[in-house]
Amino acid sequence: TTFTCAIAPDAPAAPTRDASTSTSITVDWVAPATNGCAITTYTLYRATEFGTFASVSTANVLTFADTGLTTGVYYRYKVTATNCVGESADSPTVLIPAAGIPSAATALAMTTLTRSTATAQWTAPADTG
Repeated sequence: TTFTCAIAPDAPAAPTRDASTSTSITVDWVAPATNGCAITTYTLYRATEFGTFASVSTANVLTFADTGLTTGVYYRYKVTATNCVGESADSPTVLIPAAGIPSAATALAMTTLTRSTATAQWTAPADTG
């Protein structure tokens, strides 16, 4: 007879930014080793750059869309995994700004061109991120 003793899961790797806008950040993470018992939930914690962590999601998913954020604020994220034995150690923390990628500038034109200078003009992007 063989017996397998389960222990709490390994800590997940740091969450990564999957996408972001000026008011939302989507993070995802990779499932860690289960250590003998299936993972039942992942808990994602969020804090502002210097704030206290609080749980924003407890579910059996590997991604989370965090909405209603403040534009330009940096948020820290970490995640834990839980199995039948208990909760893992925290993942490393990642720092992500609530900011999107701006759209491209348009109407680029050279307005002055001499032997020693060049002046360009353009229209600012509609979406500044």
